[in-house]
Amino acid sequence: MGVALALLLLGGSLVLAGQALDPGGQQRPGAGSSTDPPPVPPAPALLPVEQALVAASSIDLEVALPDGLTPRRAHRLRVYVNDELVRERRLPDDPLARLADVPLEQGQNRVTAALAGPGGESLHSAALLLERDDEAPVIHISSPASRNVFTPEVTLRGRTEGGALLTLRNTTNEEEYELDVAEDGLFEVRLSLTVGENVLSLRSRDRAGNRGRATLRLMRVESGAAVSLEVRPAQLRLEDLPASISLYARVQGLRGEALHGVAVTFSLSVPGQQTLTYQATSQSGLAVWRDIRLPRDGAHEGHGLATVMVVLGEVQGEEVTLQDSAAIRFR
Repeated sequence: MGVALALLLLGGSLVLAGQALDPGGQQRPGAGSSTDPPPVPPAPALLPVEQALVAASSIDLEVALPDGLTPRRAHRLRVYVNDELVRERRLPDDPLARLADVPLEQGQNRVTAALAGPGGESLHSAALLLERDDEAPVIHISSPASRNVFTPEVTLRGRTEGGALLTLRNTTNEEEYELDVAEDGLFEVRLSLTVGENVLSLRSRDRAGNRGRATLRLMRVESGAAVSLEVRPAQLRLEDLPASISLYARVQGLRGEALHGVAVTFSLSVPGQQTLTYQATSQSGLAVWRDIRLPRDGAHEGHGLATVMVVLGEVQGEEVTLQDSAAIRFR
């Protein structure tokens, strides 16, 4: 009976041993041996681009791949724009992967890359920040407010996109101007004009390469603005001094109209005496310095000088000053 029990125990051991092996002699799972899970791949690196501000709807990127990816064909490269998957491809044999036409959204784009393999997806690469701007810069002209210009030169003022390159060409006289616009977008250009129509072509190119255009037509007309001075009397004898004289100034506006309420400055120099000045206001185009008393003391023969000056203020961005003079003979 002891022999039989030994054989029974031995047979049981053989049965248990037989259950641990499959017919091919391989150990089945759960028999005391474990397999490590595949590792998560390391993150790739996005290479910088030449220009982070672009107008195109897509861009070509290069990605540096980490070493030691096995099996290589089991991994894929993924590219995300603003956390949205936009490209996926197999890994090339080279350590550098190139992706063409990665789409960009209008405005800011945060681009990252990651590797996906048997162990899952890697951490994302450092973000590449790109901005897409496909809108042409707009050109606004603020001055001159009128398209009729009465001066040979005018200051053109306006606004466009900050940091743009502005090119301006007067196609009438073939003069061309170029300037870098300030960050606030304001610009100012002083132009010379020919008589008649001047056609100005403006082009603005922003940093993304977008181009905006505008055309401005300015008509330079001959100004009718003038001041004329008359002295009464125009000559005096020294023996008649003391005596009185009067100065009369007639003032016309840009279109030849009589100006009212304009400040007029007179001056009078007599040989041997101090220069006198006086300010009057025009009434219907006429300003008068009346009954100026000239003493005898110090006066001598020669020619005195009377002058008049009128400042019309800013006309198309320019200050227009009118002047005239007249001689007075003392004998």
